[in-house]
Amino acid sequence: MKRNIFTVALEEKPKAILGTLWQSGDPKIISLLNLCAAVEADNFSFKDGLFSAREELASYSDSVDTIVAQWDFPISALVPTPSKEHEITSSSVTSALKCEHKRWSRIEQSQVISEAVPRYYGVEPFADLPFERVTLSYPFRINPVKALSPYHDFKNENFDPAINEVIINTNQLGAPQETMFQGELNVSGITSQPKSDIPNTLFDRLAYSSNYPAHDHHKMVEVPRKFLEHIGYDNACFNVKSMWSEADANQDQVEEQFQNCLKALKFDIEHLDE
Repeated sequence: MKRNIFTVALEEKPKAILGTLWQSGDPKIISLLNLCAAVEADNFSFKDGLFSAREELASYSDSVDTIVAQWDFPISALVPTPSKEHEITSSSVTSALKCEHKRWSRIEQSQVISEAVPRYYGVEPFADLPFERVTLSYPFRINPVKALSPYHDFKNENFDPAINEVIINTNQLGAPQETMFQGELNVSGITSQPKSDIPNTLFDRLAYSSNYPAHDHHKMVEVPRKFLEHIGYDNACFNVKSMWSEADANQDQVEEQFQNCLKALKFDIEHLDE
């Protein structure tokens, strides 16, 4: 029996790759919502996106077997609703939002994996003195609670230009590609993203498999497992970005990568050790 797999904002290159996957019944890969409307639009209306997705699914004459999010926010938060309406296994909207919203995510993380969560503070950037009550020492990292990819995510050494500049500064990044299915976490792989040797270039490659020590690999898997079980995230894919320092591997900082909406009113600050 052929299964119809709807993938939101599917591009041609990943569609060709998905077409190489084998499964009994020869699955049909179908794009749901176009890339321009769902990802590249200057302003994204969640309500309109959900309405359009429902319309497209309702107009399809065959079965709707699976709905997949290959993009992060806002797509990752949109998929659970039509999935539930079509009785398709998926994560809940609440658990997806607990990952997507950086401050909410930090609060939830602190309840179960506090040893892996950096110190953080929430600020209102439009206040007269937005950093007046911040107790973190410089440098620290500032980013919106929601933004597209790492939009406005940067290392801050002076608060005056902090709201106006975008600078990303980390050590190495490791990204376990994972799924949580029926309460069981499955890891596909761990990659490293070492700093580039090219001047004025932060990163230029991914290294697979990761050259991290085995005990760090284990921690990179166990920490998100505890967190996802805590928030009830299940039956969906995800990945995790871990900040790792060779000088002090015990200071791994785990950051959920379920990304971001272009405009945010509040910002989340997290401390970075020099």
